[in-house]
Amino acid sequence: MAIKWFDLKDAGAKLERQQAESGEFFVRLSLQDAVSPEKMHEAASLGWIPAQADKAGKEFSNFGKVSRLSELVSMVSVFLPEETILKGKTDVSKLRQGEEVKGFTDPAALVSNLTASRESVAQNIERLPEHVRERIIARVDAAQKLLGGEPDVAGALFQNDGIRLWKRLSDQYGVREATQAMAGVLAVAQYKGEDFRQVHDALLRAAETGSGLPEITGRAQYRAEAVLSHLDSLKEIHEAVAPGAWSESRFYQSFPKHFRANYRVWDGAAIDHTNDTDKPEIVGAKFYADPAFPTGWKKDMAFRVSSAIHNMANTLGVLPRDLLSPKGNRMIHLGNIPASEARGYARSSEYKMGGERVNVQAIKITPFDIGSFVHELGHGIDFNIRNGWGKDASPEVLRAILDGTGVRKEINAFLDVARSKNLFSDKYLAYLEMPEEMIARSFEASMQDHAEIENDPFNRAGGGVAMNFPAVSLMPTPATAAKFLETVKTSLRNTLDSRLDEELAAQHDSTELSI
Repeated sequence: MAIKWFDLKDAGAKLERQQAESGEFFVRLSLQDAVSPEKMHEAASLGWIPAQADKAGKEFSNFGKVSRLSELVSMVSVFLPEETILKGKTDVSKLRQGEEVKGFTDPAALVSNLTASRESVAQNIERLPEHVRERIIARVDAAQKLLGGEPDVAGALFQNDGIRLWKRLSDQYGVREATQAMAGVLAVAQYKGEDFRQVHDALLRAAETGSGLPEITGRAQYRAEAVLSHLDSLKEIHEAVAPGAWSESRFYQSFPKHFRANYRVWDGAAIDHTNDTDKPEIVGAKFYADPAFPTGWKKDMAFRVSSAIHNMANTLGVLPRDLLSPKGNRMIHLGNIPASEARGYARSSEYKMGGERVNVQAIKITPFDIGSFVHELGHGIDFNIRNGWGKDASPEVLRAILDGTGVRKEINAFLDVARSKNLFSDKYLAYLEMPEEMIARSFEASMQDHAEIENDPFNRAGGGVAMNFPAVSLMPTPATAAKFLETVKTSLRNTLDSRLDEELAAQHDSTELSI
């Protein structure tokens, strides 16, 4: 059976599925006539990203996952009536505009699974020798556990309680030993799944009995040792500049960031919103998740995002809706991000359409890398503060936040030591020196420190480790981060007061004109 797609030539449109340089597949819609600014706002809420310059309003990309044709119809219906889209349904071979439709290997349906199921793999390799079949199926099982595909918590990786498991092991064996053991089990799941069950069960027994950490060998051992060596180097860098500023555990508990495992592996047993009947309150933004993700993940992550936003607003002393700039459409997107790219991103784009400016703000995070949301939310708050003061005042606000608090001086000192140790590439160090990145990392640090002060080291009040992870990585010390937080409070309040004054003045002018 041929792959089905939509021929929209008669509707003045062209729909494609293309592949980015990163390897990620996405949907692209090209239109003959530009849409209105209002339509661009509506489209942004469904994950559509508009092209710029001469293609503004005429070309849009969407990185949301497509698992069935009905979802594709729903995605495109913001631009065209559903009946028009369905009328164009046809075989790919009959498309008239040379459309690219890539990435679908199953011609029977458009399916985007996280990994192949155990059953489908077993079916495909049934003619192989039994010992080979068992090894392959065991590797699939291990991969599914990394992805969080195990519905039974008792059988999930680290029983979906990895952070508390690490804490128990650290208390029994020491921080470095516990870190190396858990990193080793993760590496076995990644590289040698046939050994996973044995070493994983041994690790759980060690946490219960206080003896018998599993022995990790081969490639998995080298991977675990490399992660530990990197964390040792980070500790040396920070201790060289600010000795004693953090506890030992704050350096080593960041090891999960070196593995792409599902966020629920770490605290899903402690924080679980999948069965909540209420709706999460995400003030001032629309939460959008790729259709291919399980419903439980989408719901759970929406609640966690809500907790993070409210926790940040409460800490800064403002309403949740005031954290981000009021301009344009604000979207938080839970989606897949290739391993070669950043863990998440925050973007603010402005376009001019028909004499009107259209602003789209987007934060994207993934369920396979933890702790990025507060970082990206920090970028959004930074944009809100500096955008509120205009281009002329922005440098002055930046100096107050980075230089007046000592953040820039401290982070640069860490980077100088890192540069001398050749731990990072010059390109990455230059990235870390960017003011925007220093601010985002300072938000991470200040909220982590705030959680420690509140005796909530794993950030349950703020959505758990999926939102912000208690780690130390080239960010300001707790004392400096506290100054940063107070300065941001003042700057954000000044921005909101200035914006309110402008609104009141505009209302006053309008009243005078109408008299």
